[in-house]
Amino acid sequence: MLEKDLFAGVVTSLCFHSEKVIVVGHGPFLKLYNVLTGKLLTCQEVLPNNRIHRITFVPKIDINQGTETRMMAVYGSKYIAIVKITIVEDEDHASIDIIESLGPFCDWILDVQWLKVGVSHPSDHIKVEGEP
Repeated sequence: MLEKDLFAGVVTSLCFHSEKVIVVGHGPFLKLYNVLTGKLLTCQEVLPNNRIHRITFVPKIDINQGTETRMMAVYGSKYIAIVKITIVEDEDHASIDIIESLGPFCDWILDVQWLKVGVSHPSDHIKVEGEP
């Protein structure tokens, strides 16, 4: 059985989570890197068969006993993934969890904005804009 192993393409989205962690959209993959060491902390395919065009963070970061958790919308083409990242500071470890995948929408997604912070169901509080 053939298995996809490598994506050779350009970085299509880049955002700083903090001074120590950068979030990178590389094709369909979301990657978290330690900025200081250059170490890849984690990698997850979040938009199968699509490129990540933009990452929109929820402004609030939850910090609990050295662990940072943050929600974000990752989107490209006609698809959105609501994603939660968790970063453990002391261990230089991170994880990516896909909370919900939405799409395909009827047209390309041009922008995504969060309407509320700290909600129980993230996709209920997101605004999506497409082609007129």
